[in-house]
Amino acid sequence: SKEIIWYSERDNWGHLYLYDSTTGKVKNQITKGNWVVTRVLKVDEKTRTIYFIANGQDAKNPYFGHFYKIGFNGKNLVDLTPDEGNHTVTFSPSSKYFIDTYSQPDVPAISALRSMDGKLITTLEKTDISRLIATGWKAPKPVTVKAHDGKTDIYGLIFTPTKMDAGKKYPVIDYIYPGPQGGSV
Repeated sequence: SKEIIWYSERDNWGHLYLYDSTTGKVKNQITKGNWVVTRVLKVDEKTRTIYFIANGQDAKNPYFGHFYKIGFNGKNLVDLTPDEGNHTVTFSPSSKYFIDTYSQPDVPAISALRSMDGKLITTLEKTDISRLIATGWKAPKPVTVKAHDGKTDIYGLIFTPTKMDAGKKYPVIDYIYPGPQGGSV
């Protein structure tokens, strides 16, 4: 089609653009909004549809990735994995279906079989953590706090000791992940 799908942060967010490969000019911005495309998983040239993972649109946590599809023309954006959580997608050999495995820090993983239009066909499994909980294990607690500017939400997790006594004092370890370039404590 003499077109190129290009990823760029030209609007301050990581999005996809459709270029004319003969002129080098942008034909149209494919994805847009205050969210980021993190991975292109499949391009269907016949239907002119792009399947990708994006972060920033889950109401509970912008770090949760969801699986979407959109037309080359930037129309018909569809969240194919609407359940809250972070999603991992595995295509069937025919690419007519996908397995959607999703979870949250405090919600065990669920695996579901979906058609490529996102329709739930069946739930394959739900992780049973009852034996883990019986040992005294507690899931981390998701928290949202405001940054120093009083506007920006900061998302995090609080891990507490298994046998925490509310009357005792405990040390706090603040582990910060500033980005893919490294971590610090």
